[in-house]
Amino acid sequence: MNPLNYLIGATRKMGENTEAAEKQAPLQAPLQAAPPRARTARLFELLTGPGAFRMSLALLVFVSHVSRLNVGIPAVVLFFMLSGYWVSQIFDRQRIRYHDYLIDRWLRIWPLTAFAMLLFSALLALLHLTGHGSMLSSLLILGIATWHGDMLGILWSLDIELQFYIILPLLLLLTRMGPMTTLAMWIASLALGVLLRDHHIATVLFYVPAFGGGVWLYASQYRPTARIALASVAVFAVIAALLTLFPETRGVMIKGADWQRESLTTLAWTMTLLPFVGWNVHRPSGPFDRALGNLSFPFYLMHFQLLAIGLTLGLYPQGMAGKLLALAVSLLVSIIVFRFVDRPIERWRVARRQRLPRIGA
Repeated sequence: MNPLNYLIGATRKMGENTEAAEKQAPLQAPLQAAPPRARTARLFELLTGPGAFRMSLALLVFVSHVSRLNVGIPAVVLFFMLSGYWVSQIFDRQRIRYHDYLIDRWLRIWPLTAFAMLLFSALLALLHLTGHGSMLSSLLILGIATWHGDMLGILWSLDIELQFYIILPLLLLLTRMGPMTTLAMWIASLALGVLLRDHHIATVLFYVPAFGGGVWLYASQYRPTARIALASVAVFAVIAALLTLFPETRGVMIKGADWQRESLTTLAWTMTLLPFVGWNVHRPSGPFDRALGNLSFPFYLMHFQLLAIGLTLGLYPQGMAGKLLALAVSLLVSIIVFRFVDRPIERWRVARRQRLPRIGA
């Protein structure tokens, strides 16, 4: 038997009892809002849905690119937590071979990313503009976080994401061995990741606590209450205020202020939102919320170059009006790309995945 598939089988077997218990557990009925508060309840549900949360994170990355607020990295770390949870769930329930799983995850990331690179390469050539990086240096994605040349401005995070897909079975296996093993894995991975980062080598190891937090949420089936989730948001906000207050740590929040361990501090700070993430992934998600979640990936891919090209050509006025116009253009283009490019690719990928042989079938 292939050792990788053996590892996958062992990992999934450890989760069978948890999955069986989850299936037997009665579904928690959604709270019925009183008639006078029905509109408020629907608005709250809309704003706190998993899809709305993902779109909010993509918008924070946009804000980071148009301001001095250093909110992009915390947003990406939260994306990594969400990915840890959702991809663990997908991996565990698909029961497909390891190489099929990797190909399926690669097909979720690469085709739309390649389309965005091709589109902007053609647009830059047509407008006789020189963009950041190049399609050739960015096309593989893997390694771009170390070698740079990032054409879309966000490919470094997709590089880290793809690395996570490779090591997920091991993370899930170790997480299911218990909390002490999980904590030791996080600390050891982070220490090695910091060492490699100090030598200008970017790896998923640095972000294992973030991905691992999501994996732990899935493996443990921990469901924080709304009160615990709100408390984690409050702790996050208090730490943000303290980081901004002291000049020595202001670089975590404001671009241009120097702080040697900015990335490490941001990672530790953002991890305080793990209970909120654990609460959010169990929120109800209707059609509109799912559409927001699906739109977040095209928006994440498209906005940087749309912003850069527009600024170079002087299409956006100065100030808030220009930023809002850039946001509107990015949203419009992302909707078009989602409707006519991403959705057909996704339908093909899902149909392909359904035809794959299942382990143990």
